[in-house]
Amino acid sequence: MKPPRSPKYLAWVRTLPCSICGRWPVESAHMGAHGIGQKSSDFSCIPLCPDHHRTAQDAAHQLGRRFAQHHSLDLPALTERLNKRLIKFMRGSPG
Repeated sequence: MKPPRSPKYLAWVRTLPCSICGRWPVESAHMGAHGIGQKSSDFSCIPLCPDHHRTAQDAAHQLGRRFAQHHSLDLPALTERLNKRLIKFMRGSPG
């Protein structure tokens, strides 16, 4: 079964500041569980600048599963907050 995809959600995530440093521009970084050769659900994405997503020594692509612990991120709580903010955004309420 393929994980849920949402181009609208990914585009919205890219409007937010980096979850680590607060900078822009950002990329939608898939952070949820995934299978070999398969990304996790788009709804598990968090906003990360290119450095924290891919290139820096403390980037998600460099640290892998240690990324959240290294940056003291509660990924389930963060993705839940983002998903709730999106619902408010889609309804026209301030986030």
